[in-house]
Amino acid sequence: MRPPHFAKNFLFAVWGESEALTGHEAVQAVFMAFAASNYFLAVINSITMNASNEFNPWKGQLRALERNIAKYRAMEMVLVIHYAEEMRRIIFEPVNRKPFSAGFPEQDTKVATKQKPVRDPKKAMKFWLESGLLNQGEADEIAAIVDYRNHIAHRVHELSADLSDERFVRSHVAFDEKRASYDYEAVSRIRKMIDLLQERIRQHGLITTLNLNWFYFQTTERALNAELKALRKKINKLYKARLAQGRALEKECADLVKNLQGEDYPAHPLHHYDNDRLTRRGEEVCYRLFDKGASVPAVALLMRLSIASARHRKKLWEGAGGSKRVQVDLQDIPKRKFYARYED
Repeated sequence: MRPPHFAKNFLFAVWGESEALTGHEAVQAVFMAFAASNYFLAVINSITMNASNEFNPWKGQLRALERNIAKYRAMEMVLVIHYAEEMRRIIFEPVNRKPFSAGFPEQDTKVATKQKPVRDPKKAMKFWLESGLLNQGEADEIAAIVDYRNHIAHRVHELSADLSDERFVRSHVAFDEKRASYDYEAVSRIRKMIDLLQERIRQHGLITTLNLNWFYFQTTERALNAELKALRKKINKLYKARLAQGRALEKECADLVKNLQGEDYPAHPLHHYDNDRLTRRGEEVCYRLFDKGASVPAVALLMRLSIASARHRKKLWEGAGGSKRVQVDLQDIPKRKFYARYED
């Protein structure tokens, strides 16, 4: 089973690199570029007054790209849990049964009895290592897979933290070195390990029993793999659209604020009350952006509004006459007052 593989030659580095990415590099590029929820927000915020105050106008809205990546991860985690249990069963099977081979080491034959089943993973791995069924590198890979399976079972919130639209969560994720991170190659790795274990069992003539788990799960497995394949195509398409949207918004916002300075700047404190509601002056500046033909996302980013608020403002602007409305002189609009805060 191969790892997720997005269409080759469509992914280019975000900022104009010409070399196309393929295979695992492409997959990592998709999800790592997405990890900050909206990659272009940092660029947009760099042309606003406070670049460190990252603003996300889509906060609270589950957008299509985020939603499909969350589905993709959830389905893969179901497969990882199933495959991990199957791998565990395969590892313990030969430990608790006598081998066919007459040439099998005597000490291993004593361990491989049915009198007292072995349930300790360390003893089972010791059996595989001492019997020459696995080398240390392969044993370490099994340990890493088991750890990842345990992360899914007990730390699933950390595996999905990078999809959050909360600024605090994204900042915490960026600096939390101990956080469990999602592995898009886990399904492929564990399937390869299962195939390796089964091959070693056949090579050494070890006894295993017929297990019906695969038959029980095969319908669900086929359904999940089909959904994952469809989601890869959908995420591929949505990611390309997100890149195009980011570049277009970057250019649009830069053009809109090109000649605006000081109090005329959209994100100036005079345009918002302390509760983030637009002042009368802020409303006029917002309408002037629409006068210039600004899109709703561009206005939301520049004015620090949510997408829903920006859409509402556009309706009010259209009700006031749209592009034919009479602009109000900013000098005639009273400026908001600022009050000192005495805080401990």
